[in-house]
Amino acid sequence: MTPVTLIAGLVAYGCHVEARGDNLRVEGPAELLTDGLKAVLTRCKPELMPLLADGGAAAAENAGPDDLPGDWRCAWEERAAIMEFDGDLPRERAEADAMLETLRHMAIEAATGRSNNLDKT
Repeated sequence: MTPVTLIAGLVAYGCHVEARGDNLRVEGPAELLTDGLKAVLTRCKPELMPLLADGGAAAAENAGPDDLPGDWRCAWEERAAIMEFDGDLPRERAEADAMLETLRHMAIEAATGRSNNLDKT
């Protein structure tokens, strides 16, 4: 997970992420802000802080498929195809909805440290 996708996943899940001085501040649903996620945030803090200071939270909201790690990109492509063809959504809407769902799953996996049943083949 890259810093951009980590921030984007948190934002997609309804969290607010910001840098305040030397502190990384994340506000969001208690069930997401687990000890596991806090450990990930602590480990990634050196990469997150400059990104947030440069308006990275806004950039992360525009995360795209190229920002996803390979296995997550495959999951996004599959989810978008299912939404487009089985759900009869326009391609752009299917891709946007699939990105939001994928980022949410990434945030849950980062928070819990385990897969959350989004097939990443």
